[in-house]
Amino acid sequence: MKTEPRTRVADVSPDVETFRYDPTADRSLAIAIVEAVSTVSGTDPMELSPLYSAIDPDVVDSLFEGETPDAPPDDWRLAFEYESLRVRVDGDGLIAIE
Repeated sequence: MKTEPRTRVADVSPDVETFRYDPTADRSLAIAIVEAVSTVSGTDPMELSPLYSAIDPDVVDSLFEGETPDAPPDDWRLAFEYESLRVRVDGDGLIAIE
């Protein structure tokens, strides 16, 4: 049985930028986070401090291991500070930056 695409009304305020991570895409969650922070901060990704200065990228990337498009979203939330911004990643692929 195929489930609906991963969508959920985010519990975020209007001043929070949101992005959607697709675990079936050809990029890691860690890269998606760096790209999101780069977009929000207006800073080239290569000028940002390494993500590992805030959190272990291998652990971040392992959160969606084995995901398939038909899998229901996992019920978890990861939050941390990176580049003076608060980053939140939800099990449904929502990346929120504030």
